[in-house]
Amino acid sequence: MRILFISVWSFDSGIFQSTIPPTIEFWIENNLAEKVEVITFGETSKSSSAFNGRIVYKTIRTPFPSNPMFRFLFQLKSLFNIARNGNFQLIWARSVTPGNLAYLTSVISRIPFGVESFEPHTDYMIEGGAWKPKSLKSIVQHFLERRIARKAKILVTVSDKFKEIIQLKFYRKPNSTFSMQCAINFEKFKFNLAERVKMRDKLSYNTDDNVGIYVGKFGDIYYDKETFDFIHHISQLDEKNKFIIITEMVEFARAEKKRLKVSDSQLIILTLPHSEVPLYLSAADYGICPVKESPSRQFCSPIKTGEYFASGLPVIISRGIGEDSDFIEKM
Repeated sequence: MRILFISVWSFDSGIFQSTIPPTIEFWIENNLAEKVEVITFGETSKSSSAFNGRIVYKTIRTPFPSNPMFRFLFQLKSLFNIARNGNFQLIWARSVTPGNLAYLTSVISRIPFGVESFEPHTDYMIEGGAWKPKSLKSIVQHFLERRIARKAKILVTVSDKFKEIIQLKFYRKPNSTFSMQCAINFEKFKFNLAERVKMRDKLSYNTDDNVGIYVGKFGDIYYDKETFDFIHHISQLDEKNKFIIITEMVEFARAEKKRLKVSDSQLIILTLPHSEVPLYLSAADYGICPVKESPSRQFCSPIKTGEYFASGLPVIISRGIGEDSDFIEKM
């Protein structure tokens, strides 16, 4: 089977690297796909391949950076041309936003489509205060989510609870809806004692320091100022309490660090390739997952939680976050 995989995240972003390659590599290694072509969008065009050309990554340069509607139409036109000329048997997307493109490309090309990590994205954004309930964005996205839920050949949610709701509400055919929490590569994230010693030495941390870590963004569905208030509080409790933040939002993180007057010795802020994240997880003693609490969060599955678990880290998490919170509470 030849699969067209659609992404809206840039190839070098942490969210892309942590979610898409592990899935595609699993398909290829287990002969579940003959070839996968991954299309994403960015500021410059580039391409690469893996597994002797069975996986192809293509970034298409996207104009109209300040006009979301024109950008979306350009992406849709590009994907339709690729789908029409690529002899694909399936269009695939990870999460709802690229799922919109997968659904519309499927309508035009008549190629069946599937979406993994299907979640109530609009509810997340409204409950988190990022979108207004009656805004055009919320109305359009709600409509597209319903169309995806009705029309996708395969849907994969990240929680059993949401899978059951989708099956009943949208009369899904048998064996077309599944649940699977976010997948990671356990080998890459396995705890490494030698790297722990080396990384702690590099960071000037002592062996008896208590080191927390957060990998991810701030705002939207994540707590922002509250996260830094937590870090500030634990730094005040004991000088041996240290913290590492790995984020693309470096300027915001540094501003919050300055606001709370947390010292460099107790909080290190970094931005780095996702491939280096496991080294820092091995250096830590626990991870945090500050997802905002709201009714729809019971249907999510943050990838960072799985990465923390794979590294052997205990996790501090908000209540009601997918099935992760229940699992952690019962441990």
